[in-house]
Amino acid sequence: MFGLGAIPAVILVIAMWRLPDSPRWLIGRSMVEQAKLVLRRIRTASDVGPEITDIRQSMAKQGAGGVFGLFQPSVSEF
Repeated sequence: MFGLGAIPAVILVIAMWRLPDSPRWLIGRSMVEQAKLVLRRIRTASDVGPEITDIRQSMAKQGAGGVFGLFQPSVSEF
């Protein structure tokens, strides 16, 4: 039984290696040029500048985050 459950997990781990890093994660670590490359790869539009600006603005509004961010009024109202 354990072996059968491990098969999908192994397939998922192998498939995840092909995924690009999140542009939001890259921008949060000051890797803006890499974020632009990822966005150009996954989007049809060649100009990703406005999206980079949107990501930066949303990150500036968001705050620290983490587990305690789940209990902020904007999240717990729903």
